[in-house]
Amino acid sequence: MCRSFNDHGIHLWSENTWRFHKGIFQTEKEYGAGVAFIAFPIAISTMSSNIVVQGILGFLFFFCLFIAGISSSISMLEAFNTAALDKFKISRKKLTGIISIAGFIGSATFATYCGFNYILDLVDSYVANYVIATLGLVEVITISYIYGTEKLREDANQYSDFKVGKWWDYLLKYFTPILLGITVISNFVSGIMKMFGMDSVTLLSNVVFGWGTVVLMIGVAIVFCKRPWQVEIE
Repeated sequence: MCRSFNDHGIHLWSENTWRFHKGIFQTEKEYGAGVAFIAFPIAISTMSSNIVVQGILGFLFFFCLFIAGISSSISMLEAFNTAALDKFKISRKKLTGIISIAGFIGSATFATYCGFNYILDLVDSYVANYVIATLGLVEVITISYIYGTEKLREDANQYSDFKVGKWWDYLLKYFTPILLGITVISNFVSGIMKMFGMDSVTLLSNVVFGWGTVVLMIGVAIVFCKRPWQVEIE
């Protein structure tokens, strides 16, 4: 594994630096995942012209990126695992296996050229701007006006070294919903307006991979929500 990281780092450092100085660096890869695999390698490669130092930097960078990916995948996996284990009678090992296999199959799309350069950024943009932002707005409203900020503040102060006062209640009840509401509305308006200026191929890709992902995530959430509880609630 170490040699693979090292070789991969040397290859990318050498190729990207050559492309950059020759003026054939593709600007469409300067955002999204291309930042990690192209922009950062080029930036760090300028620290030294020695191929050995570049190889060491390449190994360290991609090894850290690999560890960051593993740790991030574990946190995302456990977020779903915890919710599913609270509702369904299923072993953690079996559930983790199912999610891992499904995630591997789904993410295989991003391993292709089109998936890495276009679909990944498209899906990530729609999930972040619409799904996560909207869920954050719904969550803060639900917690503030149904569960109650006072009860939540008492629970937080009971286990936290940093105590929060009533000002925290006003932030959750008024400031945060307004801020998130403006963000969500502006994201939807901006996204819809952009679709009017797209060509047919770009529009189709946004509908299929963008809005399709949003609809799929909402549909799966509704299906799991309507499933009966198999674990007794204390």
